[in-house]
Amino acid sequence: MALGGEASSPAEVRALWEAAPGIRVFNRYGPTETTIAVTHIELTPELLAGGTVPIGCPHPGSASTSSTTTADRSTERTGWVSCTSVAPS
Repeated sequence: MALGGEASSPAEVRALWEAAPGIRVFNRYGPTETTIAVTHIELTPELLAGGTVPIGCPHPGSASTSSTTTADRSTERTGWVSCTSVAPS
């Protein structure tokens, strides 16, 4: 399942997993102006343990921006995770 639009809470994602065991959940983000997703990440219980749902990493082949260069900063502040550790599906 791909999530998008408003930010999801860890509780909402956990409710999805509880209602549909085994479902793969991806969070996608894209600025409203683009009407497309430009980042993605497959969510796991371990990622939600931090208390936020990260927006993920840029899609392969996406142009890098100043925002994407913050990938290794705190996920609490930015929503980014380390992109070197996330393989695209």
